[in-house]
Amino acid sequence: MFNKLNGWQRLWVVVSVTLFIGFAVYATLKFPTQFAAYPEECKKIAIDVEKELHELHKSYPNPRPHYMLPGEFFDPDAPDSDPRFIACREKVILKEKIVFVVKIFVVWLATIAFIYGAGYSVAWIRRGFHQKKG
Repeated sequence: MFNKLNGWQRLWVVVSVTLFIGFAVYATLKFPTQFAAYPEECKKIAIDVEKELHELHKSYPNPRPHYMLPGEFFDPDAPDSDPRFIACREKVILKEKIVFVVKIFVVWLATIAFIYGAGYSVAWIRRGFHQKKG
């Protein structure tokens, strides 16, 4: 396959691979690590947990943190420690990470497509000036 590529196309392959490495390094450095404490998608769960905690406070005037399952701690004063909220937040974080990677990949594809189109255009124009006399 590579033996049939002309010089412009070989240059495009080299530039594409180089850009891919550059975009991968950029994505690694800028990969999101900070996320919203209460993502929009999880607010309903947080509100439900708040309601449940309010009912708990009514039933027990001085509730202490309790254990739900062995090794699974839930603090009634912190609704974001509820396992349902944590699962929702982790799903939102995973979605944000995937969207970030897809955006970087799309920008890379658009960049190499533009470079290929520009190189093809320059080669087409150059061929126009070197017409065979006949």
